Amino acid sequence: MDTPILDRLIEELKVMPEDLQYRVLEFARTLVGLQIHGVPGKELLNFAETIFPANVDLSQAIPIISGVNLSGHHKYLLSCRDLHSLNLSRANLSGLYMNDVNLSGANLNESNLSNTRLSHANLKGASLIGVNLTKASLGGANLRNADLSYSIMTNTNLVGAFYNSETIFPNGSDLSKAIYLESGANLSNIFFTKINLSRVNLSNTNLSNSILKYIDLSYANLSNANLTNANLEGAILDGANLEGAIFSTTIMPDGSVRNN
Repeated sequence: MDTPILDRLIEELKVMPEDLQYRVLEFARTLVGLQIHGVPGKELLNFAETIFPANVDLSQAIPIISGVNLSGHHKYLLSCRDLHSLNLSRANLSGLYMNDVNLSGANLNESNLSNTRLSHANLKGASLIGVNLTKASLGGANLRNADLSYSIMTNTNLVGAFYNSETIFPNGSDLSKAIYLESGANLSNIFFTKINLSRVNLSNTNLSNSILKYIDLSYANLSNANLTNANLEGAILDGANLEGAIFSTTIMPDGSVRNN
């Protein structure tokens, strides 16, 4: 793309609503050799792997690194971002709105996530050892294979958060409103939408009367699963194992109804 076109996009960026501007500024991570005019350095997130042109003033840029203190910054600063596999250990992220953020495989050990909103966040395989999750909201978050040992989970919201046998919680955790996502589980009447469950093992699972719209089930194991009256509209089933699955008035991804 030509520089004049990008300059025009930047001008449009500056008049966007503040929360949207923070999200769109993610494009700066891939800019190389571009003249950036009029975008304050404090608006930019400086990731360890970010490559900026030499003339960009990063003196006020926000480093996304271990030990960073982002509490008090714009609350949508990290919302919807892809932060997978980053090292954010000992970071202060208290009070931020990090809904829908991708933190899969990230290192969050000993970080402060108190009062942080992580609804529908992807924390699959993340390390959250010794994290302060006091009054944090993890509703609908993906906690499969996550390690939360020794974390402080006082008044932590886990409604609809899903986990598996590999998830490690601190002793005494209240999982009564979380969802156990594993082979043979009873997930009838469950409501899932727009989440990534690729490669999950749901063999022999009861998914009858469930809403599974627009979820990614690519390469998932659904063998012998009960999908009676399930709604899979818009779901991704590429490579999924459906051998022996029960289909009865099941709405398929294309909207058709399947009966075995």
